[in-house]
Amino acid sequence: MRRFEINKPVHITSRALINIFREKDDCYRFIFQFFAANLGRRGTNIFAGDAVKAGEALLHGENISQKFVIKDHPPLVDLIDFSLVMNHNHFYLSPNTEDAISSLIRRLNNGFALCVSHLSFFRMWYLIGNFCFLSLLKCATPYLPKMSSNIFSPLKS
Repeated sequence: MRRFEINKPVHITSRALINIFREKDDCYRFIFQFFAANLGRRGTNIFAGDAVKAGEALLHGENISQKFVIKDHPPLVDLIDFSLVMNHNHFYLSPNTEDAISSLIRRLNNGFALCVSHLSFFRMWYLIGNFCFLSLLKCATPYLPKMSSNIFSPLKS
């Protein structure tokens, strides 16, 4: 298991075996699965439609029902930024423990294989088995240049 320096941002990518993020609903389910994996695990009896609605609510900054997530621990990582591309994803994460990122990505990839759309799930199951991602974890420490404080200041007239 790879270990990372606590509170130091890391760029993570994970490539899927098929175009797993083609449908908007699969993106929302993945966002919900990330949230659940970061805090513990997905609640029981959560239907695909519920996961979609929860993922959409999370993106809008809304709270979701406590029944959707079983909290087992404090957040493993702080999410800085992310992008879901047709067949892969990018995350900028700040780990809260040394093994947080490896644990989160493993939980996320394993859990998401069980919550993708029915068509994608059956296509994956029969063609490639019960997993979605070819590369479970590729990472790099991002280059974060020092920025002048006036970059974010409003223009002066």
